[in-house]
Amino acid sequence: MRADLQGIDLSQSSVLLPGAVAQAIVTLRAQIAQSLLRNDFTKGYTRARALDPTSAAQTASFLLYSSLTTVARRPGKDYSWTTNWPAEPLVGNAPTPATFQWTWAGFTLVFFGIGVVLVIFRLWIEPKAANETFEPVLRGFQTPTPSQKALWKYFLVVAGVLLVQILAGSIMAHYYSERENFYGIDVDHWLPFAF
Repeated sequence: MRADLQGIDLSQSSVLLPGAVAQAIVTLRAQIAQSLLRNDFTKGYTRARALDPTSAAQTASFLLYSSLTTVARRPGKDYSWTTNWPAEPLVGNAPTPATFQWTWAGFTLVFFGIGVVLVIFRLWIEPKAANETFEPVLRGFQTPTPSQKALWKYFLVVAGVLLVQILAGSIMAHYYSERENFYGIDVDHWLPFAF
């Protein structure tokens, strides 16, 4: 099966699939389309409410095609369209040498950039700052200005928004682990997971 999957030529507008692969794709497409249309709380999945049966089948086809790009080899190459990402030994995907080269090149450039910033700071910015004198900003408490007095409303709004964010985060965290209900409340009925 691995050789069949790797041998699929996705550069063509029409692809001839081996019988076993074609049957597996037809079966998986139907299963994925059905799973997109129903809740499966035991697996932690909530149905996609925006999909009808036709769009669910189209979404399943897209997901399967995307999966094939991770396995099917590029014409004339020994790696997939996604450069063997994700690495998966079952389908023969191992990181390519270029993956390691670009990873280390990226690390090197990041550390080099950090070094350049530190050198610029050390040579040109820090000496100027060492010669300056600063006046203390806080010399005791003064009477609040009118704008400072009006600011208490802003702090109440920010505190309220923070509490709403904490509540939403709590519901979402609970929703990830137990989709059936939120302490006995059927949240999925009132608030879809995607919201």
